[in-house]
Amino acid sequence: MKISDLEGERIRLREWLPNEIDGVHRWVGNPVVNRFLSFATSSREASAAHLQDIIAGQQADPRTEYFLAIEHIEAGVTIGDAGFTWIEKGVAEIGYFLESEYWGAGYASEAASLIIDLAKSLGANHIVATCHKDNNASEKVMLRLGMQPAEAARPDQLVYAMAL
Repeated sequence: MKISDLEGERIRLREWLPNEIDGVHRWVGNPVVNRFLSFATSSREASAAHLQDIIAGQQADPRTEYFLAIEHIEAGVTIGDAGFTWIEKGVAEIGYFLESEYWGAGYASEAASLIIDLAKSLGANHIVATCHKDNNASEKVMLRLGMQPAEAARPDQLVYAMAL
């Protein structure tokens, strides 16, 4: 199922395009950005493989992952990625990733809010988000969204959740 563009005040979320390897690599290949990611890459080739996985997820039927490019409307550039994965019926796990120069300006909260609205429109009644215990910025986004702490499976992880 192809998703129509989702527009916020300053950003647009849209499907990734196969030729956007450079945009993906700017965030997923950046050690400052990916230090807390389980799927961090260092090479352009690994970033290209990550983009291929995203594109394959966009074309899957049934679709279980909805990861979208975050495009800065005014600048017209891709600045990150946000999305969710169905982890069980009605439960979506969200994630958001930005180039470091866009941190601290509310873009992650804006993107995550759009993703929650999308998940809800597709049948989610519960949202979950996880991050590394030292990722204070991601935790602040979860709190800003109104999520509450939940039990984590690992000691190095924070889990937040909310009912819709």
